[in-house]
Amino acid sequence: MNSRSAFSTKRLRSPAGAAERNATFQYRLLRMLAANPVRTQNELAAELGSHGATVNAHLKILKDQGYIESGDYGHLDRFVRKCHYQVTPAGSQQCRTLGRAQRESKTQEMAALQAEATRVRAEINRLDAEITRLRAEVTSLRAELGIYPLSPRVGEGKAGAA
Repeated sequence: MNSRSAFSTKRLRSPAGAAERNATFQYRLLRMLAANPVRTQNELAAELGSHGATVNAHLKILKDQGYIESGDYGHLDRFVRKCHYQVTPAGSQQCRTLGRAQRESKTQEMAALQAEATRVRAEINRLDAEITRLRAEVTSLRAELGIYPLSPRVGEGKAGAA
């Protein structure tokens, strides 16, 4: 492995949380290559919503790890070259492993969001009950003090009044 490839790998792993993002990206990339192995890196980047350099770095990592093999598919014209990226059996296994890990992660995330939604609903119900109690208390105090609701302002009366 040359120093440039090692540098790319190091940069991809350095930020916090990058390992999970990289795994998700590589999972999506492996699935795309399994579905259609003849693509340009720019086509892959456009479908993944990423930059060509990012796709290039991940393709190098996947190739170095033995998850894909690549071959030149030929030139479409003198500037565009498509490559054939074959997902290896190890790559298929890695794709399944990443898929299971992603599904587990999303399941845990969904459970946490559902628990948070339940907590928020309970808080909303508690606040609604408090508002109802306070409205009743205000109405009771107004009745005790002989204060009645103000009449509507000019122009806010009945719909037919002008």
